[in-house]
Amino acid sequence: MRRALIAVGVAVTAVLTVDIAVVALHDKATPYDATQAVADFRRQASATPGPSQATSTASAAPTAAPTGSAGPSPTALPQQSAAAVPSGAPATARPANAAGKREVTEGVYRYTTSGHEQVDLLGGARHDYPAETAVTYRRGGCGDEDRWQPLKERYSSNTVCRGAHGLEARISIQRREFFNQSEEQVLTCAPGLVIVPDDPRAGQVFSGTCRSDDTVVRLVVRVREVTTMTVGGRRIGVVHVSVDGQMTGATRGSTQREEWFTPEGLLVRGTSTTETDRDTSAGVVHYSEVYELRLNSLDPQR
Repeated sequence: MRRALIAVGVAVTAVLTVDIAVVALHDKATPYDATQAVADFRRQASATPGPSQATSTASAAPTAAPTGSAGPSPTALPQQSAAAVPSGAPATARPANAAGKREVTEGVYRYTTSGHEQVDLLGGARHDYPAETAVTYRRGGCGDEDRWQPLKERYSSNTVCRGAHGLEARISIQRREFFNQSEEQVLTCAPGLVIVPDDPRAGQVFSGTCRSDDTVVRLVVRVREVTTMTVGGRRIGVVHVSVDGQMTGATRGSTQREEWFTPEGLLVRGTSTTETDRDTSAGVVHYSEVYELRLNSLDPQR
């Protein structure tokens, strides 16, 4: 009888352990829509000092640049390049800052979206992206920061800054979460990796390297064409580039992107395919992602 009771106790404990493990490893994917993005944009904007506060703070702060800062100030973004708009293409109104430089208007831009991400861990899990997602643009670091977040569990953020020959990629942050296990990878790019050249011409090639603490990404950017696209009934000049990346280290694999940018760096259309293998405590995990974004309007929400 005692052995039977012990056996029952062990069985119950085993069942409870399995149930707890299943609950702990439950996978989820929660859409993050443009309404939430606008609310977060406004919340962050309200927490940022206004012009008078910023002036007061600046006057009290030391004049030396903070350690680790790089590149020019956010006012040093590129002007509209004459070569960026083909002959005969209508000009579009673009905001200028006090220095007369052209830049992406801060705010939340809506994109028609298709795509998904998936892993082969624990039998596999897939997250489908909603039909509409948002990209938030704001000033930050040495230039512009953009953040695309299709899910609460998935976002990417990029800092793009003014360089000698155009807009350069400087920092890329990628966060993903599966089975309640999240991973954030911060890649820092060496200066010179041009994403949108000042004087774009088909055939131009730029290359560079971005690094995290355990992964190296080598990127090659090619200018495919300078053309026009229609967004919300307005025809604008765009630069079409392809980006090919090869990853080595703890994360191994490749990424291919096709992107269409305004000369200021606003993404008008983008496609992306990523296939990687990553070393984890559970073994090698394969991750794949594919998506397409198409800008719905040139007028952001704020």
